[in-house]
Amino acid sequence: MRVIQSLTEVAQNEWDVLVTRMGVGDAAPHLFALVVEGADTSTRDCGWADVKGVGVSVSVNFSGLSVALELEVPADLPAALHTVVVDWLAPAAQAQTQHRLLQTFGARIYERLIRPFLRTSGGNVLAGSFRRTKGRADCWCLPSYVTNLLPWATVALPEWRELAPDRFPQNDPWQSRAEWRTPGELALISERTQLENAQAAAEREFQDRLKGVDERLRALSAAADSNERALLTSKADILKNVVIKCLRHLGFVVEDMDPLRPQGDKLEDLQVRDPDYPDWIALAEVRGYARGAQLSDLMRMQRFATRFQKDNLRLPDRLWYVVNHSILTDPSDRQSALASNPNEVQAFAESGGLVIDTVELFKLVGAVDGRLLTPADARSSVHGAAGRFTYAMVAAARQGVAASTGSTK
Repeated sequence: MRVIQSLTEVAQNEWDVLVTRMGVGDAAPHLFALVVEGADTSTRDCGWADVKGVGVSVSVNFSGLSVALELEVPADLPAALHTVVVDWLAPAAQAQTQHRLLQTFGARIYERLIRPFLRTSGGNVLAGSFRRTKGRADCWCLPSYVTNLLPWATVALPEWRELAPDRFPQNDPWQSRAEWRTPGELALISERTQLENAQAAAEREFQDRLKGVDERLRALSAAADSNERALLTSKADILKNVVIKCLRHLGFVVEDMDPLRPQGDKLEDLQVRDPDYPDWIALAEVRGYARGAQLSDLMRMQRFATRFQKDNLRLPDRLWYVVNHSILTDPSDRQSALASNPNEVQAFAESGGLVIDTVELFKLVGAVDGRLLTPADARSSVHGAAGRFTYAMVAAARQGVAASTGSTK
């Protein structure tokens, strides 16, 4: 503590609190202030109140007079502050014949920036506090007849500590020091310390475990992005290669036909065989589109079947149209492939055709990985299907619900 006549006598950044009867003046905004009304205009200045969220400040000072006889103590004051106001301030105020008012300069709306300690029956504030400019400190303002500042400092300090705990550290009372504790208290304190240490160790262990899970999840997600999830995001050769990988994962024997044909001889992308049926074969075309699936792809596949018949003296058992469409749309919001062409899908089914939306293939692969289906079950669900494949039909059939794998939508 230091008594001064002017703020120029100190480096303000080295201090936390200003107690004054000479007005706030140019006190730095970080200083908490306990201000008692002075004898003239210059010493009635309480500084500037922060208007939160607006970026402006308004002046607060003691000005104007009231001769009110009825005074009020706000009921919502903290208990300790309420006691000080009732025991110290209110009796002194009642003895006055007139009161200087604590007011903001400007629109009356700014008066709500002041938290009243004591006010007249008409709502005029005689003493109160406000948040100073930049919101870093509070200013408490008391009328001139307050002489004992100790009770006010005692109740102000806990509030200021909440706003700036680093500047007003809590001093432990002597009752909490070990030398004045009873043996029973010390035993419980020791037990509590052990529990805190155990809690901290458990939290560290869980954090380490969470970190490990997060790292594995990031690696697995990256792998899924370039494998199963690429069924929903890719097209062209990337999509074809992922479809090959997923069909092989289900146990199909898949042959990529593009490298085996002369340049310019574009036919089906894949030939797919089921190891459970050695003579069975499906021709698969894999396509990816930013928008919807293309009906012309079904007609092109009929040409593939004709060419296969010419080369092999037999028709393929199935024609699979594997398509990832509406790539930029959330898979949950995508319509079924060729949803607006049910008749054409039905005609495709009659020639052994099956439309496999990669959304449904993703679900089928996930069911195998999640052990809801065996690879053999998964192969069986598409082996004889025609029309439009959906995983929902497979799941319903597994639950004993009648569902036709040859139905179309």
